[in-house]
Order: sequence, then structure tokens, then C-alpha cells
Amino acid sequence: MVVIEDTSEDAQPVTTDATTHMSAAEKCHQLGQEAMLAMLRALFTNIEFDPTTTVLLFDVIPHTGDFLKAAIQFRHEFGAKLKIHSLAGSASHQVWLKQHVEEWCCVNDVSGP
Repeated sequence: MVVIEDTSEDAQPVTTDATTHMSAAEKCHQLGQEAMLAMLRALFTNIEFDPTTTVLLFDVIPHTGDFLKAAIQFRHEFGAKLKIHSLAGSASHQVWLKQHVEEWCCVNDVSGP
């Protein structure tokens, strides 16, 4: 699991700090990229698609980019067309996410979204 927390010496427990406390929907980011990839593989196991099918994946809370990176990895082993969209919360986060994922794609020798 990926630990997301404030590690400064004066930090309060995350349950007391509204800025670091994650909502239930955001807790998926603690799973990390490998767990996200395993979930995608399990989700699409034993499902056959028509050759004209396109599957859309939406990452609606792309804090770390783990789901996006897992989806890019998964796209290379998936039979049908797979389109990936990531909805960043702000323009600055979108810029960071794009740069982060592009660098990851270069390092891992995969084509990006």
C-alpha cells in the first residue's frame, strides 16, 4: 500500500487534519499502481468484446496518477480499443500529471494516453 500522509514533526494524526484527511472515494490512491493494474485485469477477465468495441476508462480523482499509469500498462495487453481520460482538479495539477505520466512512459518504454 502507498502511504499518503504528512510526515512533518509537528503533524497531527491524519484523522484530525482536514487538509490531509482523505474521503472514502480518495482512499483508492493508497493501493498503488500494481494493485490498480490487478483490479483492471480482474475486472476484464473472461469478457469478450466485439472488435468494434471501445472501452472508456475515467480517472476522476487522479492525485498520484497510479490508476492512469496502470491503465496505460493494461491497454497494451487488452484486446479491444481502450481510451483513458483523467480529470484533474485544477490546471496546475493537470500540467503536473501530464508531465509525470509522460516521464513515466519514457522510463518504462510505453506509449502514453
